Amino acid sequence: MWEVLVNNNIISARDESGNEVVAMGRGIGFGKRPGSEIADEKIEKVFRLENVNDSDQFKKVLASLPIELFRLSIQIISYAREILEIELNQNIYLALTDHISFAIKRQKEGMLFRNALHDEVKLFYPNEYMVGRHALYLIENETG
Repeated sequence: MWEVLVNNNIISARDESGNEVVAMGRGIGFGKRPGSEIADEKIEKVFRLENVNDSDQFKKVLASLPIELFRLSIQIISYAREILEIELNQNIYLALTDHISFAIKRQKEGMLFRNALHDEVKLFYPNEYMVGRHALYLIENETG
């Protein structure tokens, strides 16, 4: 059951144990009132908030970023987990989405930078480099 509408795509809720979670999905909160049930198929991602003190800040940042970029981040992170066979901290969703958003903004403003460590990363971290290249492919296809 959800409690607080952050925006039409993000709601704050309590899980079955009473812990606060933030659920994301296109139109997940549209036309809903506190106490409404949310259909499982509307939920794209659930963030479990471990630090209650950071929950308001988390919700503000989440609400400020485009949901389309969150979807891209989810795809990229899923691919990274599969390729790298690692678990990633939940904060990666916000961090990556924010990073992508800022990178797109810089690119639109013509602020292009060359990574001085590009060749070293490609050589010493080939799997991570492959994930990055895949991320660029997804971003370009989705955002132009």
